[in-house]
Amino acid sequence: MSDTTSAEASRPRDSGDAQIRSRKPRVFGHTFWMLNSIEMFERLAYFGIRAVVPIYIMQATEPGGLHLTAQHKGWIYAWWAFVQSMLPMVTGGFADRYGYKRVLVFAISLNAIGYLMMAYLPSYAGFFTGILVLAFGTSFFKPSLQGSLAQNLTKANSSVGWGIFYWVVNIGAFAGPVVATPILGKPHSSAGWRNLFLASAAFTAVNLLLLLTFKDVPSGASKTETPWQVFVRTIRNVFDPRLVAWLLIMSCFWLMMYQLWDLHPNFIEDWVDSSMVAAHVPFEAWREYGDRGLVRVPQQILLNLNAAMIILLILPVSWLVRRMRTLSAMLIGMTVATTGILVAGLTGSGWVLLLGVVFFSLGEMLTGPKKNEYLGLIAPPGKKGLYLGYVNIPIGIGVFVGSWLAGQVYGHFGEKATLALQYLAAHPTLAARALRSADWSDSLDRLPGLLAINREHAFDLACQELGQDAESATRTLRAAYRYDGGQITNLALQHLAVDPQYAARVRESLGLAELPVGQVAAMVDQLPLALGINRVTALELAREQARADVATGESIDNSTIVEMLWDRFGADPETLNNLALEYLAQGTDRLASAVARADLTGPTSSLEKALGLGRTRSFAALAAALGADDSALERALPPLGGALATPDDRVFAFLAAQPHVRFQAVGRRDWRLDVSMLRRLIESDADALAAAHRGLEEASLIDRIGNIVRSLYSGRAATDPHVLGEALDVERLAEQHDVIQAALSMKDWTASPEQAAELLRMSSYEARAAAAAEVAASPRSATQMLWETYHPQYKVWLPFAAIGVAATIALAIFGNMARRWQDMNA
Repeated sequence: MSDTTSAEASRPRDSGDAQIRSRKPRVFGHTFWMLNSIEMFERLAYFGIRAVVPIYIMQATEPGGLHLTAQHKGWIYAWWAFVQSMLPMVTGGFADRYGYKRVLVFAISLNAIGYLMMAYLPSYAGFFTGILVLAFGTSFFKPSLQGSLAQNLTKANSSVGWGIFYWVVNIGAFAGPVVATPILGKPHSSAGWRNLFLASAAFTAVNLLLLLTFKDVPSGASKTETPWQVFVRTIRNVFDPRLVAWLLIMSCFWLMMYQLWDLHPNFIEDWVDSSMVAAHVPFEAWREYGDRGLVRVPQQILLNLNAAMIILLILPVSWLVRRMRTLSAMLIGMTVATTGILVAGLTGSGWVLLLGVVFFSLGEMLTGPKKNEYLGLIAPPGKKGLYLGYVNIPIGIGVFVGSWLAGQVYGHFGEKATLALQYLAAHPTLAARALRSADWSDSLDRLPGLLAINREHAFDLACQELGQDAESATRTLRAAYRYDGGQITNLALQHLAVDPQYAARVRESLGLAELPVGQVAAMVDQLPLALGINRVTALELAREQARADVATGESIDNSTIVEMLWDRFGADPETLNNLALEYLAQGTDRLASAVARADLTGPTSSLEKALGLGRTRSFAALAAALGADDSALERALPPLGGALATPDDRVFAFLAAQPHVRFQAVGRRDWRLDVSMLRRLIESDADALAAAHRGLEEASLIDRIGNIVRSLYSGRAATDPHVLGEALDVERLAEQHDVIQAALSMKDWTASPEQAAELLRMSSYEARAAAAAEVAASPRSATQMLWETYHPQYKVWLPFAAIGVAATIALAIFGNMARRWQDMNA
C-alpha cells in the first residue's frame, strides 16, 4: 500500500481555503470547520434521541414508551448498527465517486425523514422502519463527511485534526442529552417523545443550510466508474487478511464498548441509586423521581459525563499521544475502557457509576480518534472515503452481535420488571397479593379465565360480594373507578369505536357486519388494535372527536370529556361487567385464591401468560405485595374528620401528599388540556394559590428581561404582558409544570380528598395498595431484594467485560506482529 505522502502529492488542489498547503500543514481552513459544524449538528440530533431512546423502546415503567421487550430492543439496535455501519463500506466508495457534498444532501434528507417517522409512527413496526431510514441516511453521511475531512488533513496534522473532529463531535453529543431532557419533560409523556423526535428532525435540517457555505472537496477518485465497479472495488479492497484481522479485533471491542450507551441506560433506570448525586447537580431540570420514590439524576445526564470529559480532554490527550504509535495508543485505551465498563456495571451507586464513566471516557479518547487516524494513514491514494467507510465495519459487526446478546442477557437476567415476575412466580402467596393490587383495566379479557367465571355474570357476582342490590352496586363501582385512568381509557376506546370516523375500520378489523354499541365494552381489549392506536392516546383522540361534534367547535378539556364518557357509557351492562371484573380481582379474594393454588413454574413468557401480569406492572405489583399490613397503614393515614369522610378519602389524601407520587401524577398530564381541573386544584387552597402566584411572578420577571433585551434591538418600547399580583392566569400556569409542582406541594390534601383522587387517577383499591407500599418504602426494599437474589450486575456485565479483555489481548498480539509490516505499521 502507498503512503499518504504520495496521495497528497497526487491530489488535485482546490483553489478555496479548504485545500491545506504543504507549506502550512497545521492550518485548518473554512471548509474544515464547516464540516465539523455539520457533524456537530448531526450528533446533536442523533444523541438527542440515542441517549434516551433505550428507555422509550423497552423500559417497562416508561409512561410514554413503546414497552417492547429487551429482545425487541436488541433486534432494533442490531439492525440499526448493521445498516448504519456496514453500508459505509460501499457508500464510502460512492462518496468518493459521486462527490461528498451531493451525497451529504441525500444523507441529511433521509435522516430528517427517519426522525419524522419515529415521531408519528409510535409502534414497533413504525419505529423500527424510522430507525432503518435514519440508519440508511447515516451510512451515507459518515463516509461522505469524514472522507471530505480527510482531504483537508495531512500526515503532519492528522492527529490534531482528528482530535479536533472528535472534540467537536462530542460538543453535539454532549448537547443532545442536555437539550433532550427539558424537551421530554418530567416524567416523559407520549407528547414529550414526539416533540423530541421532531426537534431532532429540525436540528438535522440545519445542516442543509450549512452545506451552502462551502465548495465541494475533490476526492481524487475516478469519476468514470459505474456503480457496479465501485461496489466490486469496495469488496475487493476489504479482503486484505491483515485488515480483516484488525477489523475483527475491533469488532469485539466495540461489542463491549457500545453497551455503555445502549444497555446502561436501562440498567441505570432499573438498579442505580443516584439520589446522592442528585443533591449536588446544579440544575433542577436534572432532578426527577424514579420508581423507588427517590430523587435521581436522569440517566442521560449521568452518562453525559462521557461526552463532557471528551470535550475537556480530547485535545490535550490527542496532543500528548500525537507521536505515539496508533496501535499502542489503542491498546492502552482498550484496557482502560474495559476497566471502566466493569466499574460502572458492577455497582448500584451513582458515584461509583460516574467513576466507571471516567475510566471508560479516558479509554475512548485513546481508541476512538486513533482508529480513524490508523485507517486514514494506511489508505491508498483516492481511497480515503473508502477506507474511512471500513472504519465502521467493526462497529457494525460488534454492535449487531452485542445488541442481540444484550437483548438476550438483559431480557433474561438483568431487567428488573422480568426479575420481579420471576420472583413472584417463585412465591405464589406473594404473587396472589401482588395480583390483587394490579391494574387490570387493559387485561380484562384474562380475568374470566383466572377467576373461573363467565364474563356476563361478573356484575351479578360483584353484587353478591358487595351485599348490595344492582342500583347500589352500580353506585359503589362507579365511585371506586370514577377517576381510574385505565377504566376511563376503556370508555374513550368505546367512544372512538362507535364514532362514524372509526366504526367501519373497527367492524372490518373485528370481522363484524354490524357494531352493536352495547357490545363494544365487551371487546375493549381488542379495540386499540382495531382502531390502530395506542391506549395512551385514546382519551386525547376521544376529546378531539367530541370537540368536532360540538357545533361551536369550542375547546373541551379532559375533565369535561370524562364526565361525558361516564354519562354515555357508565350505565351500559357491559361497562358494568368491566368494572365488576376489576373489582372482583382487586377487591375480593377470588383471584388471590386462584393464583395461590396455581403452578407458576416455567419461563417468564409463560409466567406472564399464566399470571396475566405483564412487565409494565410487575415491579409495582411486587412492591405493593411487600407493602405495609393494614394496621401499619392505618397508623400512617390521616385521621377521619372534616373532608375525610371515608377510608378512601384518607388514602387519596395521604398519597397526594407524597412528593414522588404527586410528581408522577402532575408530570403525566398536559395541563393545557385540563385547565378547569387545574383551576380547582389551585384556587381551592390559599397556600397553593400563593405559591402559584409566586412562581408565575418569577417567570414574569424573566419575561420582562427578555422584552427589554428585544426592545433594544427592535427600537420599540418594551411590553409587559404580565402584571404582578393580577388574577391567576391558569392558561399560562398550565405551561409551567415546575410551578404547578411547587404550588401543589403547598396544598392541604386532607381538605380536598376528591381532588386528590382525580389527580392520581387510581381506583380506590389500587390507591390502598400504593399507600401500603409507600408506608413500607417497599419499592426500595424490593429493588434491593431482587439485586441480592438475582445478581444482575454480574450476569449482565461480566460477559461483556470478558469480551473486552479478549479483544485487548488480541490487539496486543496484532500490534506486535504489525511491526514487521511496513505498510501496516502506522
